[in-house]
Amino acid sequence: MTESGAQTTAEQMSLVVVTVGGSPDPILHVLRAYRPEHVLFVCSEESRSEADKILSILRSEGIRPHPSYLTLDRPEDLGPCYAAIRRHLDERVRLLNVSPDKVLVDYTGGTKTMSAALVLAAVERFHHFNYVGGSRRNRDGLGVVISGKERDVRQPNPWEQLAVRDVERARDLWDHLAFEEAARVLREAAARLRGPRRRFEALADLASAMGARHRLDFRAAKNHLDRLQRDLPNLCDGEESRPEIDVLLRFVKSAHCYIEKLRQASGEELLREILDNAIRTARERRWEDAAARLYRAMEMRAHLWLEQSSGGVIRRGQVEEKHLPEQLRGRPYVRVEGGKARFSLESAIRAAADLGCKAAQRLAEDIAKGADSCLRRATEKRNSSILAHGVTAIGEEGFEQMKKLAKELFEFDLDVEAHPIPPFDVRWLMPGEAAR
Repeated sequence: MTESGAQTTAEQMSLVVVTVGGSPDPILHVLRAYRPEHVLFVCSEESRSEADKILSILRSEGIRPHPSYLTLDRPEDLGPCYAAIRRHLDERVRLLNVSPDKVLVDYTGGTKTMSAALVLAAVERFHHFNYVGGSRRNRDGLGVVISGKERDVRQPNPWEQLAVRDVERARDLWDHLAFEEAARVLREAAARLRGPRRRFEALADLASAMGARHRLDFRAAKNHLDRLQRDLPNLCDGEESRPEIDVLLRFVKSAHCYIEKLRQASGEELLREILDNAIRTARERRWEDAAARLYRAMEMRAHLWLEQSSGGVIRRGQVEEKHLPEQLRGRPYVRVEGGKARFSLESAIRAAADLGCKAAQRLAEDIAKGADSCLRRATEKRNSSILAHGVTAIGEEGFEQMKKLAKELFEFDLDVEAHPIPPFDVRWLMPGEAAR
């Protein structure tokens, strides 16, 4: 019987991997219970003969697993043991074509180093672990289990139980702005978990929300955050006193409010978000995309100047021709098509300047310098880049030049994000004592 009370024979294992030490009884107990088709004995030079004795006893009882052996040359050295076991396990499983779900790893026997090395090697790919304990031991309960008193203590893979690898991978993906990929990793982990799966699903929603925000899809971001606002407080009930959970809950609440504001915004809030997006995109070394965002931010600033200086008549860089302010009629930079006047970056600056905007007047004077214009130097690389009108990659140097001039000309703060996305904290996924 296992510790849980289930009969071990009901769960057939194709391969049992055992470390071999001084006492054969724990190994005999496991192999009698599971009767696997294959057994891999992990031995030292001294315990190799013990494996043969175990096999002989089993055969006398009609139990005939196909054996293989890994004899470790340095059973007290963790590094060599780990390397040898990992390599041999990979080869053996591939040769036998055994599913990882049908492998049981028993780390009862052998030296402590052998057992530690086996667990380290096996935890990377297998699901089922076993230790043979017992209700009675010799030496006043401190020695080996008394023969006939063995008991299986089945263990889940701790990396899978806590989804350690998935959590760490999701953290790395999140911190490198690969939010959608982080969401996928968390959802796949949630599908395998029994305990905190709802917390994983919630954090996957948060990752998806940040991914949507990063690609400027505020409607999708709001949909994910709506669910989080509803579900996350219940999932974290009683944990608000934990600082990291308090940070998480406050971030979700503020992100929800911020995204809702962005969905309604067309002014300074949206401009600032585009600047933040340019900063994040540059962190990804996506220079073409970062330059496109920075150019859009400059154009949006010019359109806001034009909207303010026209008293709201010209919005988002366009206006019906019949409503065009008198000061702008007949200007050579005003382009009218289909009954509407539309303003590009430079024409918006010149129009705002003609309507009295002082910030725009300074830039209009710069544009008048022609080839010596700082603004045109700032936009030249972007306009000749692959994603605009040319075939030359803007590169890091080109983006940094554009960024420097944008800071000087438009007084943009491009050193830090105004509304940063915080780093992923793995403790967000660990309920209660697991996080302590």
